Amino acid sequence: MKLWTVIGMSVAATIVVPTALALPPTAIQDSHDRADVPRTPALVVSRDGFDWGDAAIGVVSGMGFALLLAGLAVLTVVTRTKTRLSTR
Repeated sequence: MKLWTVIGMSVAATIVVPTALALPPTAIQDSHDRADVPRTPALVVSRDGFDWGDAAIGVVSGMGFALLLAGLAVLTVVTRTKTRLSTR
């Protein structure tokens, strides 16, 4: 039971919390509140070439996902080992 609690909390901390924090405050308001606000055109900037900032974000998120999987694997092995030792 404790293993599922740890897994559930890990998933919540990894997926739900960052997603909720990423929402701008205007995304939480109703759509009819934003209909009255005049829209200004956005400035679009085109950059050619490789963006190192995006690459760093991808690397860090990949490493975080790999650490999450490794942690789950360690928890699974430890739990199975304790179960086997207690049944002998």
